[in-house]
Amino acid sequence: MCFTPSKEIEDRSGNAAPGHGTDQAATARSRTDCQGEKPVSNKKRNGSGSRNVFEDIGVPNAKEHLVKAQLVFKIDAILKARGLKQVEAAELFGVRQPDVSKLLRGEFRQFSVERLLRFLVALDQDVGIVVKPHRDRNNAPALQVF
Repeated sequence: MCFTPSKEIEDRSGNAAPGHGTDQAATARSRTDCQGEKPVSNKKRNGSGSRNVFEDIGVPNAKEHLVKAQLVFKIDAILKARGLKQVEAAELFGVRQPDVSKLLRGEFRQFSVERLLRFLVALDQDVGIVVKPHRDRNNAPALQVF
């Protein structure tokens, strides 16, 4: 049986007004998630994924996306540690506050890796790039953020 929040609430109370006490967005999501009552994900459910979730779910340029996500994670941690507001961060980065909001919500496709590195420098962080020969025959060469 597929769970629909508004249906469940109406069934328990018997007299719920339409839309009263229900989350309409959740109701709409539940309708789309219940088609044939199959899991929403079409990926393998059992088995181990790679170390890159973006690769696992088929995102184009997954390696670059992972590096960006790691850089944004660092930026977010620094902003929180310093108690900086999005408006202050935007001024520091030379962008608008809504762009900082998008960045911190995971919508960072518009930002290049270089630009994210510049944001870290603006936050008074040293950024170093190390290039060295790959020596691990068991794993492919990779970009990493430490």
